Amino acid sequence: MTRKILFLLILLTVLLASPVYATLYGKGDIAIMTNLTTWGVNNAIGYKGFSILEDRDTILWAIFGARGTKLSYFRDENDDELDIHISDYDEISFWSANVNWGVGFSQGLIDDPRKHTDLLYFSIFYKGVREWYYEDRDVFFKSDRADNGGLLQNSVVFELAVDSVLTDRESGMKRGFFTNATFEYAPNEFFNSYLGDADFRKYYAQFKFFVPLHEFAPESHLSCLYFGNSSMVDYVTGSEIPIYARHHIGSLTVYGGLGGLIRGYETYRFDSGLKLANRSEFRLLMKKIPISSLFKGKAYLRFSGITFFDMGYYACLDGADNGFICSCGVGGLVSFMDILSISGYLACPMAQERLDRKRVVPVLGFSFKF
Repeated sequence: MTRKILFLLILLTVLLASPVYATLYGKGDIAIMTNLTTWGVNNAIGYKGFSILEDRDTILWAIFGARGTKLSYFRDENDDELDIHISDYDEISFWSANVNWGVGFSQGLIDDPRKHTDLLYFSIFYKGVREWYYEDRDVFFKSDRADNGGLLQNSVVFELAVDSVLTDRESGMKRGFFTNATFEYAPNEFFNSYLGDADFRKYYAQFKFFVPLHEFAPESHLSCLYFGNSSMVDYVTGSEIPIYARHHIGSLTVYGGLGGLIRGYETYRFDSGLKLANRSEFRLLMKKIPISSLFKGKAYLRFSGITFFDMGYYACLDGADNGFICSCGVGGLVSFMDILSISGYLACPMAQERLDRKRVVPVLGFSFKF
């Protein structure tokens, strides 16, 4: 019992220190998804006890979450109508507190008999966001932005997705592809001028695929080797685009900007109207390591080695030059029952320097899952 408590305490400590992602599906008519991040959590609870289309899943969702995040604002004090000058590195960071909520539904359209789930599905959500910003010494609070005193944003999000990814439970090998496209509509008429002012449209698309390369012999400590690639495009336009929409990539599942996706660069840097990202990885997985003292011996750990190459493109909103960034590196990942994962990388930024001029950067946590 002491060993179990000690292990769970260590696991909880690591989870609080590093962003991880877990998807847990309940039995029967309830579906639960949980996204744990540094100093925060986002949850979605779905009810699937009925179906609009025969033999297809219909899920009613309620989403809610809260977090604290350290943000950065890479602009000068005069802000958006002038050319951009990167602010002093020590003056660009501030803290944000966020609560978000929403309701929606997903409707399966085409069945995938291999997984007994839907291959093609459609979703629509109402999404609400409230942000508070702190540390008013920062240039963000001295800028001309309407949202520098906080943000209340309401929007509707439409999504169409195809999911054909298969994961072998024993080896961890992935194959297949996933693609989705979302449209987020946040007009001023949705009470978005009450605090912070938001009036924009966001278009987002993602395509990722996995190619099996090798499965090792049963007597080997190694399990498999596969290649994964993910491409994203995020475009936002409108008369009032808040920093929340500029910083993040995506609408339903949000990523911490182009600088967060291209590993080794500053998170939330290169915020822009148009962001493109491509991430490529080779993953070498070890076989499961059983933990006999947990869950009647069914629990296990799995270690992975990773090599990656990331590249991105940005076109800033405020007249700054467009540009490319890229990075490469190596890393490792440990997962608990292939659900909770912690990763660490050594990344080498290329094509454009970091503001602190570091050539090799440790990257801890979890921002994207292959």
